Amino acid sequence: MKKILLLTLALLSMTAMSSCFGTGSTPDGGDPVTFNKIITDDSTVDTLALRSALAELVGPGVTVNGTGAAYSDGEIVVGDTERPITLAAREALEKVLSADSKNDCGYIIYTDGKSIAIYWQIEEMSTLAIDDFVRVCIGEKRLELKAGTVLMECFNSEQYNKEKYWLALEAVASPDIVAAFKTAYTYFDGRKLVDWIANLYDPEIGGFYFSISARDYAGYLPDLESTQFAISQIISNGALKNRNTELPEEVVLALVNFAKGLQSPTDGYFYHPQWPQDKSKLQVDRYGRDLASADGFITSFYIDTDGDGVLEQQRPNYCIPGGSKCAQHLGTSDRCVFPQATVSIASSLSGSVSTSLTQDVSLAVAKIGSASTVKAVSASHPDYSSP
Repeated sequence: MKKILLLTLALLSMTAMSSCFGTGSTPDGGDPVTFNKIITDDSTVDTLALRSALAELVGPGVTVNGTGAAYSDGEIVVGDTERPITLAAREALEKVLSADSKNDCGYIIYTDGKSIAIYWQIEEMSTLAIDDFVRVCIGEKRLELKAGTVLMECFNSEQYNKEKYWLALEAVASPDIVAAFKTAYTYFDGRKLVDWIANLYDPEIGGFYFSISARDYAGYLPDLESTQFAISQIISNGALKNRNTELPEEVVLALVNFAKGLQSPTDGYFYHPQWPQDKSKLQVDRYGRDLASADGFITSFYIDTDGDGVLEQQRPNYCIPGGSKCAQHLGTSDRCVFPQATVSIASSLSGSVSTSLTQDVSLAVAKIGSASTVKAVSASHPDYSSP
């Protein structure tokens, strides 16, 4: 008899629990609300997955509509909308964040008993917010909600932006691999990287060194590739968005003059004092690399040369072989003529590289006469006064 009574009580308890799954009580104690309407205008939301998960709890009949749909009880409003439930959720989250000195963003799942809001402040948090809603409210069958905050997570945005990538890595890699990457990343810091790059700059010359050790040892000087790389890294790391308007004018002028000053008037190619032309002939790839670096670097800058407020694209001092024209020949069919340059270096390679590479290099570089010299950008700097 006792066993029968316990079994009966258990069945009654299960029946009572199942009847409230997917429902909520209204604040005034009215009839339970069935949450079976998804409202969102956010195209990034996987409504199909959310709908399927919700249907497992409340049964068929789950609908998905935009915010243009008429308001009704039982809505799950997803994303940032102007519906009252979203406004209430936003206010609740912002109130908590305003008193939080460490965190500045987050997401919240909020209800007034008649509808539910899933609201987040950073787009990347949408998946996390919805996944938590599915896990906590649907997976744990907790849609029998009381008015107020159901779940809230607050983050420091800078830290969150770092952590989201680790979460993505953890989804596809083993714990050992993730741990190894985290250890490696302790050696890198965005601020330290910018400081490191800034310390490679030589204001007297106007270029960047390849490394700190190169800066600190005699015989090493700034070069075109390192200078182009340094500016590109500062931009790609977010410290600089526009090289023409955010860098100090004197730095822009120094960078451009540094690159222009390395161009030889006898052939249009670019040479460094630390790599004299007679030695550069032994490094045929240096011609093409310095040529490409200088061409793209110089023409990426715009300077107000006349003081009239108009930024003008910078041009090389002489037409670049196979590249940009100088200002004098811009807009014409003419180009600078370099008597000492030939169009092929295939004969000088002596079979040291493959035939295909020989042909490629022949198109990109020229054989330079031994009498060629390059004038330095800064006559006051002894290392750049002559090659």
